[in-house]
Amino acid sequence: MQPCRAFCHVFLDDIIICSKSFAEHIHHLKSVFETLAKEKLVFNASKCELAVQRVVLLGHKVSETSIEPTPDAIQAILDLQEPHTLKETNQFLGGIAYYRKFVPNFSHIAAPIHKVSNFIKDRRHFFKWTVKQSNAFHALKRLLTTAPLFFHFPVDGFPLHFATDANGIATGGVLFQNVNGQCHNPFHHSKVLSPVEQKY
Repeated sequence: MQPCRAFCHVFLDDIIICSKSFAEHIHHLKSVFETLAKEKLVFNASKCELAVQRVVLLGHKVSETSIEPTPDAIQAILDLQEPHTLKETNQFLGGIAYYRKFVPNFSHIAAPIHKVSNFIKDRRHFFKWTVKQSNAFHALKRLLTTAPLFFHFPVDGFPLHFATDANGIATGGVLFQNVNGQCHNPFHHSKVLSPVEQKY
């Protein structure tokens, strides 16, 4: 797929083709089909979606303007019960961390849960779920249903701004644009500080 890398992305057995117009998309499709034919690769036509403006990929709905998690993926996290063991806690964090990019201040909110989730197997008996962890658990689930869970792709012609914040337990940053009076968030990220980093 090397000749098509500028407009084509491969995820395991999925191929996504990104084009700016229908005419360009037809040209891109032709290039991909020719490349696949040269390599004697075939695809299942019934599983193909051609010339669509929105696609579901890796638990996300992707369109020409934004990316957002699918309702089914969010519901799977909302259906999780409050953890009572280290294993359940790590399963919850693993599931919700996939969508951390959509939750502002994720690391700060999740910090109490991270604090009790990093025990090695031999020390798992030190695990203790308290009100702090319970509050964080419910706050994260609440944000998955109330926060605007999508990112806008950057819009050409408008400046990008970057804001950062830090406190004693986490750092964060957000990339944003003011587009015709509306704030668009193409990206934000947060990170829990390690005990050593918290001493800086």
